[in-house]
Amino acid sequence: MSRTREEQKAYYAANRERIRKQQRDRLARERAEGTFRPATCHPHKPDVRRGLCQACSSREWRKLNPERYREVQRRAELKGKGRKSARTKAVKPWKNEALRYKKHAWYEANRSRCCNQSRDWRRKNRDRVYAAQCRRRARLQDGVSPGVTPAQWADILARYQGLCAYCGAEATERDHITPIRKGGLDEPRNVVPACKRCNASKGAFWVFG
Repeated sequence: MSRTREEQKAYYAANRERIRKQQRDRLARERAEGTFRPATCHPHKPDVRRGLCQACSSREWRKLNPERYREVQRRAELKGKGRKSARTKAVKPWKNEALRYKKHAWYEANRSRCCNQSRDWRRKNRDRVYAAQCRRRARLQDGVSPGVTPAQWADILARYQGLCAYCGAEATERDHITPIRKGGLDEPRNVVPACKRCNASKGAFWVFG
């Protein structure tokens, strides 16, 4: 009788050690009998397909089938939208902070590479960039956001002394504390000055609270 995906996950979680021991015993038996076929990419792993181990085989399939892979990702995202796994909920705040610091350090070390990749992606996906800009303008003009007048923006700049609210550099742009995508309004109390770097790296995320 076939099990559902949830039942398979529950069964594996309850019998993880026994399943891993069976896998190790099977590999040891195949090596002893001379029937073990090592993968050319990782000799300590078995050959799954065309001399590749399971991880490398999956990676090759993703490269050869980018459209199907994106569709699988899209379906998984829609299926899990609005839900958080128990593992995600159990992550401690200090781990999130450590991961954020690690990502920021990597970005600082590879800033030019990231900028070039972003520029190339925007150049190749002009229609998607334009669609995102149209959606943002529609949210700003939804009839609910009161907007920020030039006088109000000048007051906000004076309050922050013309500096970025995040890093203290010279402010060149305005940023929404609660992102428009997350339901924030285009109003003075939700707008702060920001430099181009902080505004671009923040994206549609909260940084306060």
